[in-house]
Amino acid sequence: MKLLEIHTLKSLPVSCVNRDDANQAKTAIFGGVRRARISSQCYKRAIRQKAIALDPENFYGCRLDLGRQNDADLAKNLQLYCQENGFPKSLWEGIDAEIVAKFRKDFFKKPKKDTDGKNSSDAMIFISPMEIMACSQGNWKTAVGADIALFGRMVAGNPAFNVEAAASFSHALSTHRVDPDADFFTCVDDLVAASEDGAGAGHLNLQSFQSATYYYYIAINLDMLFDEKHLNYMKEEKRGEFLKKFLEAVIESQPSAKQHSMNCETRPTVLAIVREGAPMQLCNAFERPIQAPREGGYLAPSLRMLLQEWKFAKKQWGLDGTNGWTLCEISEYCKICEEASARPVGLGNFLEQVSKCCLDLVTNGIASKLNGGFANG
Repeated sequence: MKLLEIHTLKSLPVSCVNRDDANQAKTAIFGGVRRARISSQCYKRAIRQKAIALDPENFYGCRLDLGRQNDADLAKNLQLYCQENGFPKSLWEGIDAEIVAKFRKDFFKKPKKDTDGKNSSDAMIFISPMEIMACSQGNWKTAVGADIALFGRMVAGNPAFNVEAAASFSHALSTHRVDPDADFFTCVDDLVAASEDGAGAGHLNLQSFQSATYYYYIAINLDMLFDEKHLNYMKEEKRGEFLKKFLEAVIESQPSAKQHSMNCETRPTVLAIVREGAPMQLCNAFERPIQAPREGGYLAPSLRMLLQEWKFAKKQWGLDGTNGWTLCEISEYCKICEEASARPVGLGNFLEQVSKCCLDLVTNGIASKLNGGFANG
């Protein structure tokens, strides 16, 4: 298997980007201690939305419930969604109520009925407007968009629509122990505050939050990504630009929850590896939770342990022939590993080098050599 692996460390300050059903920041037990957690589904949506903004010509999928709206409303709202996101007009301009009705009729083999008589699907469906148009004309094997190829699609009621995901995403876990905290806040009623009494809050509540350095991992099966069931139709000269846009989306994406009140936008430290073999997380670098040094800070010791784990994995599992590339946000960390002697580069060069290495591995079976050093992003 030809792989692009993305190992990411990201420090978030006070934040609550992913909550559970009790409105608490998500956590998990790993290595016997509680860690902060961000679910893979949460990060995948953030990455997908960023990829749409960066590359709407390739990322044009839409998650929807085919049974929630009538034919005319679904066609209208789908066109509006495509227009707002800048999708090419050729993909969606001809969609109307008749096309939606034809597609829906063929899609639902045994339609279920809600109390109002509408068709109802069992789950959200990830689909592109191009597929709706093609399938309504009887072409059920039309090409999928880049987002569906990467993130996959499972439709239990219609297996012919299944697309195996070329990318696998881990949950993000903090590299260290975390004890979630709570923010007590009040909301002042301006009219009450201006009255003679002027006492009391209009609303008061608690909001869970935490701050942590997270590790998360993405593995992309390059063989599958460009096979006949995925993006084989994409011209070779466009594949490099597509990979660069996806990598950029991974680096710049951030779940949007509580951003207006906590604004935890940061940039990650990324170790990108291009190699052949089976996917392999480096999460065991943090199975023993990271301890902050006397002067504080989790990112530097986390990066040190990540690189040590990668160095051990290369030796232990015979991965010496692989190519690694690191994007680092703070030049000070260049002192951490022996490979720091590589010439620092910016984000654009990093994206160019990694995408080229991936395409060389897919096309020629040999990955082009990378510096294997740090890049100041």
